Amino acid sequence: MYIILSVFVFYAIGIISYEYNFFNYYFLIVFSVLLYNTIKSKKFIYNIVIISFLVLSFINIYYNSKSVLEQYIGEEIDFVAKIKSVNYTSNDNTNFNSYNATITEIKGKTLHGNENTIIYLDKTQVLDLNSIINIKGNVSDISFGKNFMLFNYKNYLRSKKIYAMIFCTSNPIMIEQNYSVYNNFTNKFKCILRIFLRTI
Repeated sequence: MYIILSVFVFYAIGIISYEYNFFNYYFLIVFSVLLYNTIKSKKFIYNIVIISFLVLSFINIYYNSKSVLEQYIGEEIDFVAKIKSVNYTSNDNTNFNSYNATITEIKGKTLHGNENTIIYLDKTQVLDLNSIINIKGNVSDISFGKNFMLFNYKNYLRSKKIYAMIFCTSNPIMIEQNYSVYNNFTNKFKCILRIFLRTI
């Protein structure tokens, strides 16, 4: 009975800690304590079960978490986003540039976890990659049909944890540039690779 109760408690706290964005700290503390306990008491099976249920709680929440953006479909919102990369296209007829981004704040409220999205901006404006911006936009769903190759774009976006996209309606306000060294390196590498492939 004690084992079942403790497993349930650790699992429940794991879900709560993920929702309030301190799962990493919780996992690290529990893992350290259980590792010490394993060395001291040799209770391998019990500690492995606890760790397994902690990981299970993370997987359960991560893959079943609801999109915050979906709640605002059809609305114009003010939001803060991290611009990760630009989507290059060979279609010159479109009036928009599209960017992969993560939303960190909506209507002045900070999200517990960053949410992936695609931001569409008029071609006359350009967003700096690896920057954090404040901007307004209309939230749209990702309902796209299958093409002749049977490629389902909606399912593809969902696999990337993208449940809604945003069409910007205002000028971006720069908050921070070069927020991520890793992201900056990745974008430069992609740019060099794209230029190299064009020369082949």
